[in-house]
Amino acid sequence: MTLNYFLENAGWANVKIAKGDISCSITVSYLHDSLGELTASTNLLLQGIKEAKVLFMDEPGEHMMFLQALSDTVLEIEIRWFEDWASWDLITEKEYKVVFKVQTGLLDFASEVKRNLEKILKENGLAGYKEKWVESDFPMKEFERLQKLLLEKP
Repeated sequence: MTLNYFLENAGWANVKIAKGDISCSITVSYLHDSLGELTASTNLLLQGIKEAKVLFMDEPGEHMMFLQALSDTVLEIEIRWFEDWASWDLITEKEYKVVFKVQTGLLDFASEVKRNLEKILKENGLAGYKEKWVESDFPMKEFERLQKLLLEKP
């Protein structure tokens, strides 16, 4: 499984997630702290929570990534596309289309999230991230927690 999170011009990012020949591309707006939520959700899964979700707002529409730990090692990822903002109750959470669904290793997923955080930080720095992402700071505390949690895993 691969995850690639790229910051673009101010206020925009692109995420591509793939496993084998199944992939999904996501456009992300600064209107939500998606990178911070992705990192925090990954940490919670590593700490034993069974389900988490990550919101990726577009303008208009949004993707929601549902993460479900099927065991201590297996993670199911389902990404749903909403034509408008279900997170702001502009449509219901029942009005979606599943655009990506796979199972992967929890540690593989967490390692991909960590790799992307390292890359984004190296390419942009803290100030550069804030300049591009406007509303949110780089999720440094959650990133440090993720590094620690991965070091604790066998």
